[in-house]
Amino acid sequence: MTEAQVATLARHGVVPERDLTWVQASLLIDGAIGAPRGRQATAWLRQHGASPDEAASIVERAEKDLRTPAQRRPADAVDVRLEVLDAAASGGRRLSGGEAMEREALRHWQASAARARLRQRRQAWAQRAPELDAAAAHRAAPGRPARRLTR
Repeated sequence: MTEAQVATLARHGVVPERDLTWVQASLLIDGAIGAPRGRQATAWLRQHGASPDEAASIVERAEKDLRTPAQRRPADAVDVRLEVLDAAASGGRRLSGGEAMEREALRHWQASAARARLRQRRQAWAQRAPELDAAAAHRAAPGRPARRLTR
């Protein structure tokens, strides 16, 4: 996914939760702007030598990959775009209305992603906690039930 694609998606309120190929990002852009999905990617692939069947296959594979939940990888292009916008704003350049909306959308996505990661860590810990407590009790007194401490 290119920085320009991230900017276009963010301006339309779409921020992917994972890094995408440029074809996948192009499909999302088509959907966000109301164009037939795959039109831009197919045109670009055809202009660069892909046969109609090859272009259709590439677009179809990208569609399938978008529908398939992938292991969550951070969207690096999103972070890069946000850094560019933050640097421009802190450097004294006034952001355009579109850039300001884009920056806000990317910041919101980043905060949501951080909250989701923390929530996943807490849930994983909560699922492991009973096992860890049982293992610790067994190590403390093998063969005997764990002693309760009283005050």
